[in-house]
Amino acid sequence: MNAYKTEEYMGIPGLPVEIFIKEDEWEALQNKSNRRNFKKNRYDFAIRLNNKSSYLGTYKLRGAGSLKRAYKAGTPDRLCYNIKLFKSIRFEPDVKLKKFYLMNMIFDPYYFKMRFSYKLLQSVGLFPSYHQFISLKINGKPQGINLLVERPQDSIVRTRSGVMGVYRRRNPENGHQVFETKYQKPQQNEKWHMDRLYEVMKTLRGNELISETNKIMDLDAYLTWLAFNSLMMCSDTSDEIYYSIVKSNEFPEGRIEFSAWDYDDIMDPNQPDYVIKDPLLFGCEDEIDKRVKSEPALYDLYKNILKNLLTMKMTEAYLIKVLKNVEQEGDQLSTGLPIEDERRLKIKRKEKIKTFESKLLARHSDLLKKLIK
Repeated sequence: MNAYKTEEYMGIPGLPVEIFIKEDEWEALQNKSNRRNFKKNRYDFAIRLNNKSSYLGTYKLRGAGSLKRAYKAGTPDRLCYNIKLFKSIRFEPDVKLKKFYLMNMIFDPYYFKMRFSYKLLQSVGLFPSYHQFISLKINGKPQGINLLVERPQDSIVRTRSGVMGVYRRRNPENGHQVFETKYQKPQQNEKWHMDRLYEVMKTLRGNELISETNKIMDLDAYLTWLAFNSLMMCSDTSDEIYYSIVKSNEFPEGRIEFSAWDYDDIMDPNQPDYVIKDPLLFGCEDEIDKRVKSEPALYDLYKNILKNLLTMKMTEAYLIKVLKNVEQEGDQLSTGLPIEDERRLKIKRKEKIKTFESKLLARHSDLLKKLIK
């Protein structure tokens, strides 16, 4: 069927996407007092991609800070959406999506931080979600550049075999490590794995701690995530990581793996007062992070992983190359603004990217110097 032809959506800078919502709903959406209702309930809509194929489905609002910022900034039409279609759309030969997010990038107004971060995270296996820039319209009105992103839990299940559950946001309750459940197979429960992990973290030391922790979770992946956050100076951390329990022949009881999320607030040297203060760590607050800092064997392993990240995987040359790629990708996008406004926005975007690059390379160099000391 023509509606499923992959070539309609592949390799299109700023894929044109138009959403059709009932006019009374569209007016109600822009009223801040209705936000909770539109986040809780789903509403029918139609969506058209690349000015060709149309699909039916439901939507609801998503996000917290991004919605508050949209209303506060006087742009209540710039919202984030949780999309669920009745039929899947194939975006790439091996990527077929039925559920995805449309992100307004209101915290990333020059549309490069999230795309840049996600590309880097993909290169180290910490971001499996399909994502691409789109040029969004709603009922014919331009909404600027948005980011279409596959839901993290769906991408984890799609790209990894043996996934038993996907969780987010730890909330200790009645002595257990309880998480927000995003996906879970019947009879699966995260409490046993998480309780075991945090108990090992509290009680063991040295190489025994590392050995036992590796049996419960992908320790290298978690430490790589910490190292990446340090490089990017990201303080929004423990709420923005997905935990998945994955069974395999090697780990028949399941092992915890990790995927990153949400990188629009980066390269900010200011950290909240409650986070761990350490020259090589950044934005760390979880009990695991505290053990990384306090346990010498774990801290040494973290330093080795950080050094490997900076000298082998995310060298200065590689960072510049990926950032340039994202900059050039953005140059091809149409925001839907008047010509002169778009020209000024793109000039400002180049300036912001240049400043960001300088800060990033300075941070990269500073971390390497601290590692050598």
